[in-house]
Amino acid sequence: MVLDKLEDKLLFVSKLAVFALMLLTTLDTIASYFFKPIRGGTAISSDILMVAIIYFAMSYCYTTDGHIRITFLRDRMNRTLKHATEIISNILITGFWSMIFYQFLLMIIEDFQTGINTVTVGFVVPKIIPNIIISVGVLALILRSLFIVYQLLRTYKDPSSQE
Repeated sequence: MVLDKLEDKLLFVSKLAVFALMLLTTLDTIASYFFKPIRGGTAISSDILMVAIIYFAMSYCYTTDGHIRITFLRDRMNRTLKHATEIISNILITGFWSMIFYQFLLMIIEDFQTGINTVTVGFVVPKIIPNIIISVGVLALILRSLFIVYQLLRTYKDPSSQE
């Protein structure tokens, strides 16, 4: 499925970002030991890489139930109520992240029009880069939660119609 391929590609980029962050931090540490430390070190790359790590892996983590859950109430529910709460929670997740996605789209448009930059430890970086990364990750999560709602509605069986 297209969504699974998108999540796999985003997860791969997230893994590359973890590797790059570890490599840059190691090189910065070694270089600062032998040479004069660079002002800011890996701060700018760390900021962008951390955003990529978090938001590109978010949808995959949601798909594989990697998030922490408190299930003591859910464990006591019957099957129909569990199914209904899962549908409702995924609809709420979709709505919440859709509002965030919309706000980031507005920020991207504003950043594109104004060319706003952010200053991190003396470095100037276009503000649009992390906003695009966050938007792509959030969009993947929205699509995944919509797909889960679709699957849940398709597999729902009315208990009153079962005999």
